[in-house]
Amino acid sequence: MNTQKIEDNSNTKGLFKIKQIRNGIVIDEWESPNLIVKEGRGYYQNAALDGLTQKAAWYLGLFAGARDPVDTDTGANVSANSTEISEYDEATREVWTPDAALDDSTTYQTIISNSNNPATFTLNDSVTINGLFMASESTIDGSSGTSILIGETRFSSARSAISGDEIVVTYQINITGSV
Repeated sequence: MNTQKIEDNSNTKGLFKIKQIRNGIVIDEWESPNLIVKEGRGYYQNAALDGLTQKAAWYLGLFAGARDPVDTDTGANVSANSTEISEYDEATREVWTPDAALDDSTTYQTIISNSNNPATFTLNDSVTINGLFMASESTIDGSSGTSILIGETRFSSARSAISGDEIVVTYQINITGSV
């Protein structure tokens, strides 16, 4: 009988990387780790292991609310709870178009991100941005009962933006496992 203790240090983390561009010049750049909410964790497990139909696309949204994300936030309530921003030119939330997942067998890490296809929001009014989220519904202020929220983040400080600014977002998900 094998009596060796096996310790699993698996985890899943999300990270938003954001650039604020004004007149073609990067005026601010920051990163913000996110909370992968209960609904998102459940979706991962059920879509991967229990036959749940996978969502065909994922979308990023900006929010103005000065509130910390909570584990019980969902795709149906994130827009209202976090005060979603709609003051941008794009007709829907910005689609998250991932690159192929990268696997590093040395660090037991798999990363998927949209680094080659960052999402860009072109603002058409002055706004204060406090955070971001990723959900399965494209509708701005959407709250359908079928929307799934993967994760959301509140920035370490609010960001002021003006009409014409571009908010460029890369979102990556890291899954790490080790024994």
